[in-house]
Amino acid sequence: MSKISVEKVEKSAHNQIYDIKEKGKSNFVEDKSLVNDIINEYEKTGKNWPKVFGVPRSGSTLVRNMLNTIFDGRIKVQHHGFKPPEEKDMIVASYRDFRDCAISKWRMNFGGFDKDKDKILSDWSGDDMQIPAHIKHERGKISIEVSSTALSNRVNSLNKYDALYGNAKKGYQPDSWEGTYKVNNNIYFARYENFYNDFDFLMNHFEEFFNIVIKKDLREFVQETWNKDRIKKVYSDSLGAFEGYDKDTEIHGQHIYKGKVGTWKDILLEKDHHLMTSHFENDLKNWGYEL
Repeated sequence: MSKISVEKVEKSAHNQIYDIKEKGKSNFVEDKSLVNDIINEYEKTGKNWPKVFGVPRSGSTLVRNMLNTIFDGRIKVQHHGFKPPEEKDMIVASYRDFRDCAISKWRMNFGGFDKDKDKILSDWSGDDMQIPAHIKHERGKISIEVSSTALSNRVNSLNKYDALYGNAKKGYQPDSWEGTYKVNNNIYFARYENFYNDFDFLMNHFEEFFNIVIKKDLREFVQETWNKDRIKKVYSDSLGAFEGYDKDTEIHGQHIYKGKVGTWKDILLEKDHHLMTSHFENDLKNWGYEL
């Protein structure tokens, strides 16, 4: 079993920041021949280094870390709000069924669990919560409704990026570009449900979007480095709560629960499923999700 070191480095207004390292394992390839062609050819385009936007809890941390490995440390931390792009920007924007995003955000802000034995169930308003007897909460009571309202502001940022390229009313287009994803000029919209369990899917699209070639050995390294099991073991399970995160990867404690599609149905009480769907109805339709 590999040795993992966890060191406190600084404290921000809301979070403890850590430096987490796995002995004998780097997040970047030692053989730079695997990335040099990518770096050199991309620099020739004159484009800015790729940027990552994500609706919170839609896999944007994973996308950023994968890209950061592929571009050998040149990708800045992802953001969750709309920032007017520069002409030379190349942006990857991740999104996910907004109900799953909202539930994951609620788990982060209130639930704080990443194991089934600690799972908390709740209604929409937070008046009816089913909390295991062994769980004690120090955080203020936050309802799924409140988390969903907060998330809607971030979904609006996604819609702004979409509107920027004259596509506001089209949303997700299942018949566009190989029938799998959406791209407008210099922004690629990465759909979580397509890539969360298929790194090759995402890397194939990176190749086409950025006009690069990701060699087989680099693909295998990315898979080995950023698979869910390693992220949980090295980063997520090394910290006890979401308040702390690793300085290089931005992975928090308890960052990952299951990551599966449709988790919202397992946590929000069934009697209130219609309330959450109604809250996100227009955006769900625009981005191709079933109600």
